[in-house]
Order: sequence, then C-alpha cells, then structure tokens
Amino acid sequence: MKPKLLQTLVAACNQNDISNQRRPGRQLLTRNAMLVFLSSIALAQATVIEFELSPTGKDAAVGLAPANEAPDAVGSTGSGNAISGGISFDTTTSTLSFAAGYGSAAGYTNLTGPATMLHIHGPAMAGANASALFDLAPIHFPATTPANGGIIYGSVVFTPVQATNLLAGLNYVNIHTASNTDGEIRGQLTRVNMAPEVTCPGVLVIECGPPATFSSMVSDADGDAVQVVWSLNGVPVQTDNVAAGESAASTFVGYKASLALGINILGLTATDSYGNITTRSSSVTVVDTTPPVIVSVSVKPKVLWTPNHKLVTARIHALVTDACGSTNWEIVSVSSNQGGKTGGSGKRSPDWKITGDHTVLLRAERSGKDKDGRIYTISVRATDKSGNQSAITTVEVTVPHDKGK
Repeated sequence: MKPKLLQTLVAACNQNDISNQRRPGRQLLTRNAMLVFLSSIALAQATVIEFELSPTGKDAAVGLAPANEAPDAVGSTGSGNAISGGISFDTTTSTLSFAAGYGSAAGYTNLTGPATMLHIHGPAMAGANASALFDLAPIHFPATTPANGGIIYGSVVFTPVQATNLLAGLNYVNIHTASNTDGEIRGQLTRVNMAPEVTCPGVLVIECGPPATFSSMVSDADGDAVQVVWSLNGVPVQTDNVAAGESAASTFVGYKASLALGINILGLTATDSYGNITTRSSSVTVVDTTPPVIVSVSVKPKVLWTPNHKLVTARIHALVTDACGSTNWEIVSVSSNQGGKTGGSGKRSPDWKITGDHTVLLRAERSGKDKDGRIYTISVRATDKSGNQSAITTVEVTVPHDKGK
C-alpha cells in the first residue's frame, strides 16, 4: 500500500489562466500602459509602481487637460496622457520612467501653440501650485510641426524626499505655451491602485481520502480590503475577507474539502475595495492508489447436509471499505479438499459452479473414506472504481462425514 500524500496543501495556480482587471474607467486611462512587476511572495515589496495622469476623481479632468490648471487655462482644448510604455517608478533606483504624449501627433487634441516649457512640479496636491522640480525638455520630442504636439519619453531620478512626495501624489506634469505661460495642460501624477495578488505553486496531484486543506496567499499593494471567492469546478463554495491594512502583507486563506476523483478546477477571485479583480485557477487531480479492504466475509449455508449429491446454492456476503467510495466484489475461485470423483463421493461432476458475483452452486456430497468430510474454499476479491484490487479473502462451506460432525 502506497503512503497517503500530505493532505494540507497549497492551491495550485495555472499561470496561463490569470486576469487582472481594473474598473472600466481606469482601464481606459491606462490602455497603453505597460508595467512589469517583480513577482514575489509579498507584493508589498514590489520595486516598480505604476502611475497615471489625473485619473477620474483625482482632478478636474482626466489626463493632461486645461481644467487641471490652477486656475483653468483659458481658450484651450488641448489634451494628452500616458502612451505606450506608460509611467512607472522604480523604488530601488528612484527612477521615474516616462512615456506621455500630447496634441494630434500623439492622438490627442492640439494646444493653442507649440510647447515652450515642460516640467514636473511639486510638492502640491491637485488644484494647488508648486515650483518646477524637473525640466522635461531633454526628453521632449516635438512633432515635425511643433503645433501638433509631441511626446515625452525618458526618465528622471528622484531624491529620497522627492520620491516620498511622488508616492504621496504630490507631483504634477505641466506643459506651458506662449498663450498660457503658467501652463496650458496639466496632470497629477497618481499611483495606480493595483489589483490584489494571489500567489501559489503548480499543478497538484493528491490521494483521495480525508478532506484536504488548500491554502493561497493574498496581498494588495495598496492595503485595500480584499474579498476572496473560492469556486470548485465553476461553482462558488466559500468567501473569505481580508481587512484593509492586513492585505498589505501576505495573508493566507484556506478552503477545506474532499474533492471528487479525477481533475478538479479550484478557482480564486480576489476583488479589492476599488473593484480591481485578480483571478487564479488551480488544477487538482485526485487519484486513488489505495486498494479496498474486505473487512469480513460470510456464507449461507455454511454446512451442506444431507449429502444427497444435489447442487445447493451458497450465497456470499462481504463487508468492504474503501478510501474513495463504492466498490464491487466477486467470487473469483472455488476449491475443494476432495477430488470431484473421489471414491464414495457419488462420482458426480462438476462439484461446483460460480453462478454470479455473490453466488455459487456446491454439490452436497463427500467421500466416505475421509472422516473430516469435504471442505469447499470460496475465494472473494474486491475492486474499487480506480481498478485497485483487495487481497483475496476466503470463506469455507463443509459437507460433514456424518451427522455427528
């Protein structure tokens, strides 16, 4: 018998079945953003953080817009936003990587004229003004016709204090023109609220038997409250809640169940309080390598009398246990301590015939020369749904030499 596998397991995640979803508005804002996060057990320690420009609810208008200036820029309908590559900050190197565009050259609307200056300002909240921190002119690439805008593509390095303010949302991008010397379009640099992370290892193969406990690690870089819904083969089976703040560190959640034999899909859907969603799916294959056990076996009748040479039906009953469910059992063979035509036996043949899984015909006769009588030995074996077979168990039926025995 093979040893059972450890039944406390970590849920397996199929990394090809993953979706991280933000609310539709946020997804539109960062439609071109590309960000690579370092996968680790604790997402809170990720070294790359994604940013966006004035998302909904953070300023008067989405992206780079005249309405975000303080006060509003007059006479402008210009616009801009992050483009392919996006905006991200590496906390290890304190480097802000920047890819943004404005004007028709980048797919937005033109400003009142060519940009005269481009800066990152701070520290200031949305609606307030601050001095310029970084001149973006060295990484500014105007269109062939400068009035049609351009792109800002490159990186700048922050001091520790500047980095703290950036992460707190106290920096903004400002593009100036001749008509709007204080700035024509502006956007607050705001951290993207990240989807929760669910980490777990590969595909699992477990032995059936007692309920197994499946565990998964959940975290949220923003410390948001997270709801985790477990599903089994597409049906929700359990909900766990991780409180705000607790999710900043990796938190284990568990689901305990006995799964059916074969392949089971264990799913997790983690949703934070901003509506960001992360899904994971786990393939758990339950196998049965443990044979069934015949606890007891009995027969009726146990004694054949009188020895009138007739075939008598004997019925077998067996009590069988198995780790995974139902079993079948059957008579596999019959033997006797006397030959079928032993002297004094009546010389009839055959002496037995298996007529079903649980029944056998036995001839009520014995040799008069053998004082111990005839002993029929009936062998029984059980088989479970996975094809595992039990050890053979036997039961006996006797034909006594005489009535006294």
